[in-house]
Formats: sequence, structure tokens, C-alpha cells
Amino acid sequence: MRSRVLRITKLLVIVLISLTIVTVIGCKKKTETTTPDVPEAQAKEIEQTVCPVMAGNPINKNVFVEYQGKKVYFCCNDCKAKFNADPEKYLDKLPQFRDEMESMKEQAEQTADEMKKAADKMPDIE
Repeated sequence: MRSRVLRITKLLVIVLISLTIVTVIGCKKKTETTTPDVPEAQAKEIEQTVCPVMAGNPINKNVFVEYQGKKVYFCCNDCKAKFNADPEKYLDKLPQFRDEMESMKEQAEQTADEMKKAADKMPDIE
């Protein structure tokens, strides 16, 4: 019986820590007023050339939104509206956000590993 209670307690601790992490990561400021200085060679590497909504369509430099301090271009206003409805859905398709997405994934993986190690160190009560 005590073993079962301990397992449930461990599970609850892990769930609470997970929810806290998701909340902290998810509540990051959605818009930034400054953009980092990027050398010209790197700027060319992260230049957006295709629409994130209709993959493969070339962008129209006159149709864009500013999201998290970076311009996101689209092929048409319909795609712009779809992006505005759910921007997070398209971030992985945008070269200007890839580094941020990879960093967030690494942080989440590292936190999950740390939580597992902490849970493993908890003593079993029998």
C-alpha cells in the first residue's frame, strides 16, 4: 500500500514539475522589440524565401507581419490571416525561428532528464 502511495506521489511531483516548465516556456513574451545583430553572411542564410502557410509558394515582400520582432512574409493576405490565427503552428517552417525552436526543444529535453533523475533518487517507502 505504501509503495503504491509513493509511486502516486512521485507521479504527481513529476506532473507538477512538467506543468510548471510548460507554463514558464509557454508564457514567454510573444513579441520582442529588438532584433539581434546578425552578420550579413548569416542574414542571407536565414532569409525567408517561401510562404510558411503554402509551402513552396514564393513570398511577396509587401505581405508580412512582424512576429516576435522578426518579419514573416507570405505569398498572399489569406496566408497572413491563417498565420495570425495560429502562428506557433508555422514557426518550424521559418528559418528566422529555427534556432529558437531548437533551443526550446533542447531545454525541454534537458528538464525532462533532470526530472527523471530526481524521481529516481526519491527513496521507495515500503
